Amino acid sequence: MKKILAIFAIGTLVFSIQSCSREDETVLSEVSTNDTKSKSNLVKDSLKFQKDMKAQEIPITWHMAGYVGRYWKSSGNEFVYTTNPNEIPQSFGYSFQVNLGNPSSGNASLTRWYHPSSGDRLLSINNEVAGFSGWINEGQIGYVSTTQQSNNHPIYRYRKYNGGRHLYTRDFSEVGGGNSYWIYEGIVFYINH
Repeated sequence: MKKILAIFAIGTLVFSIQSCSREDETVLSEVSTNDTKSKSNLVKDSLKFQKDMKAQEIPITWHMAGYVGRYWKSSGNEFVYTTNPNEIPQSFGYSFQVNLGNPSSGNASLTRWYHPSSGDRLLSINNEVAGFSGWINEGQIGYVSTTQQSNNHPIYRYRKYNGGRHLYTRDFSEVGGGNSYWIYEGIVFYINH
């Protein structure tokens, strides 16, 4: 009787192992198929998500390459505006704040200027500081419009009261018409959503 029970137990164990093995193969096959589908759809899903975020005007909390991102460093109270998230390594102490928009089309060239002694960065469509002492042209970062269109939004510019810094935002309510720290300079250009 013990032999029969032992054979039965071994048979049950072998059946159970084979059963699990088949289930594992099925699961692995499904995972592999899903993984391939996931890889192929990952870019599509990401682009759809970005498009949905822009359509809903929900703030995006990471810098999307090709968009003008605003970075801020608390020590020195400095801003950097860039289309390249790799330009600002974390070790520099800057933190991402907001995407201003996509400088992909328009009737005006957008140029970034830097003044090393003040730490100021200026975005300009008319090169207003060209020829002024201390300003370095850091190059063109894209194209923007001088007029409101259905596919763009305004960028508001502020200057610090005691000079040395400029702030750009797409949200007028962030600083409004100015405050005790920032002087409102107006809409400086329009940028694609």
